[in-house]
Amino acid sequence: MSDVPAPQPPTGAATTFAAELGTAAPWLQREWGQKFRYAYRLVLDAMAENVRLGVRARCPGAGPPDALAYVGRDRVIVRGPLESDDSYATRLAGAFDAWQRAGAYEGTMRQVSAFFLPVTVPVLEVNTRARWATLASYGAALAYAFGDPAAWNWDGDAGLPARAWVVLQPPPGTWDRGAWGDGVWGPERAWGFATTPPGEPTSVSAIVAAWKAAQTLARVIVSYAPGWPSPVAPPGPTYPDGTWGDDYVVVGGVAVSARYAEALYLAPIP
Repeated sequence: MSDVPAPQPPTGAATTFAAELGTAAPWLQREWGQKFRYAYRLVLDAMAENVRLGVRARCPGAGPPDALAYVGRDRVIVRGPLESDDSYATRLAGAFDAWQRAGAYEGTMRQVSAFFLPVTVPVLEVNTRARWATLASYGAALAYAFGDPAAWNWDGDAGLPARAWVVLQPPPGTWDRGAWGDGVWGPERAWGFATTPPGEPTSVSAIVAAWKAAQTLARVIVSYAPGWPSPVAPPGPTYPDGTWGDDYVVVGGVAVSARYAEALYLAPIP
């Protein structure tokens, strides 16, 4: 019975156990010995490939796309529902730098903005001292300003812990507002939104909870009025007058909304 030549890799191909161990054990060089050894070497190749993929999987952008979810869970970076693999991999690669900014305006606002990628959703944040930060897009620099504290007097209670309000200004088609009778109250949509699945507002609130300063109470507001809110606005009927801590106030025995009607207000975040 003639010898069977050991399989060889194509020119330029990566070396494998199946190719490199072809001349080992000369007493097993005949047909059945070759086949036995080749099958054994294929197992070694499979093990080596698993190790290679496992090492690459922990490196965002170098491993398979289905590994990104596990890396994201490990680095606590939430992926947006429309975000591409390349975008998410880039953010995961910068996760350790990003977490150095946790607890500050930039850390919170940039992660909220990233949740909507590739859509640009401007994000604002204001605290009880009327210090404002504006992020026009995910990759933009933050702009800071000081407003009139009297124009952002949420509930008139200065004795509460530090608080912050994260305001989203979604473009049309992103988190559109709903109305009674248009089906937005069904189980497939978030309460009050026409285009938003239930889990998305919850995800944004979770991002704010993870990235805000530990001592800060926060709230997410979705604005549908161009230019609202603004750090340069004076006190007026569309800005908190000390009564916005409740959904409504009673005037002359009638319950009326206490807040600006051109916005939606997500539940407070402890």
